[in-house]
Amino acid sequence: MKRRDDRVGGIGGRDDRAGETGVGDDRAVSSAVTYSFIVIITLVLTGGLVVGTDALINDQRQQVVTDQLDVVGQRMAATIETADRLSATTNDPDSLAITREFPQRLAGSAYQIRVDHNPSSSDYTVYVETVDGDLSIAVRVSVESVSGIGETTVAGGETRVRYEPSSDELVVEDA
Repeated sequence: MKRRDDRVGGIGGRDDRAGETGVGDDRAVSSAVTYSFIVIITLVLTGGLVVGTDALINDQRQQVVTDQLDVVGQRMAATIETADRLSATTNDPDSLAITREFPQRLAGSAYQIRVDHNPSSSDYTVYVETVDGDLSIAVRVSVESVSGIGETTVAGGETRVRYEPSSDELVVEDA
């Protein structure tokens, strides 16, 4: 009768038939391979999460900048229209000027306000657009003016709309 330790494999489960080369002895390999797979899968999932989050943050930032540019454009158009109405109600407005404080930057982006004239009508367009290289967003707002508006471009920040009696038009300028 064989004792338990005299079976093939002997004590500790070593297979004497495998010889000294270690062929067939892969007990610790499965733990290392499993650990490697877990690390690789974790890195891939984390990388995907970072890339997905970055795209979401950029989309949100672009939406915030667009909304803020729209607000600045609407406020600028309202200021121009107010100055236009005031210039039309007085006979000779020598010192008409309205100053507005706008933010210097919107969500970390510099911007500019541009006023253009549509030659086919009495409409003017206020463009508020970013000037940073990483974001390129522009918002248009239409403005009607009786007295006319000089075409100009100003940086964001404190802005003045004033009536220029010599040219009989409104001028948008940095304050």
